Amino acid sequence: MSPDEAEILRRTIVQKLEQVDDRNLDGIIAIGTILRTKKQGSFGVIYKGVYNTTEVCIKAFKDIENDVSSPEFLRRLVREVKVWCELAHTHVVQLHGWISYLESKQNLCPSLVSNWCGEGDVKAFLRRCPEADRRALVYGIARGLEYLHSKEIVHADMKPQNVVVSDERTPQLCDFGLSFIIWDTSTHINPSSLAGTLRYIAPEVCHKEEPFRDKRTDVWAFGCTAMEILRNTRPYGTIKNEFAVHGAIGGSAPPFALPAAQPIEEIFLLCLEPTPEHRINMQTVTELLGQNHSGGGQADNSSATQSFSHSHQFLNTAILSST
Repeated sequence: MSPDEAEILRRTIVQKLEQVDDRNLDGIIAIGTILRTKKQGSFGVIYKGVYNTTEVCIKAFKDIENDVSSPEFLRRLVREVKVWCELAHTHVVQLHGWISYLESKQNLCPSLVSNWCGEGDVKAFLRRCPEADRRALVYGIARGLEYLHSKEIVHADMKPQNVVVSDERTPQLCDFGLSFIIWDTSTHINPSSLAGTLRYIAPEVCHKEEPFRDKRTDVWAFGCTAMEILRNTRPYGTIKNEFAVHGAIGGSAPPFALPAAQPIEEIFLLCLEPTPEHRINMQTVTELLGQNHSGGGQADNSSATQSFSHSHQFLNTAILSST
């Protein structure tokens, strides 16, 4: 791509992004070192930077010259900014703005600038600090997801890797690349691109010819995330073959060994009801967790236990085996 072509494309990116968020930070951010490269199946690089003397995280869509000129890439980038830019909550990563290049205007590299979360994702944080209050982490994640749902936003890729922990040990939801606003069709994406991370996918997604997401699939993914944090075991942990995991999900097998090992897990198992119509919502989850978090203990979980009227069959399902 010639310098002139790159500049024309950069201006197009700037124009598109300024239509949804006017926080153009070109030339304002001091770009630091690379923190990590996105894993296979994604794209981009995570940088550390400085904005107004504050450390920030820069999600850079890098080395994608072929993609960056495509209408689909621009739609994807604009959608993520549109969903993310209006969010303001303790348990959601804050978006400060965006930049269209890193070092020079010829180096096309659209990037999103967010607040710094020095502890990394929640799993990395727990490996370093296994004594951390896991219930408090889960409660914060629940509050963040409830906030998204109150804004009619579906995260669509809820998993531990998309929860980061701040220096103050506050869990925050991040990565809104698949998120969408329910009432705003301009933020909806092709259902075929909603595969997500297999082990956190709700059974109804596997049952449909075209994958989809809604608040209820978010609730399922939250249940998997919460249980993984508490038990330090990923969903379907005894199944190593990914194809077998898909079959287990499609067959509505429980993602964790049952029954609940502790009262708080009863709340999360309500999130893992195979029938989406019987799944509780995030407002109820945070209410029940709030009772538990405030020190109510087991007695405060009576309402959660009573809510299992639709879940008996699920709870009696045999413990997963590796075969």
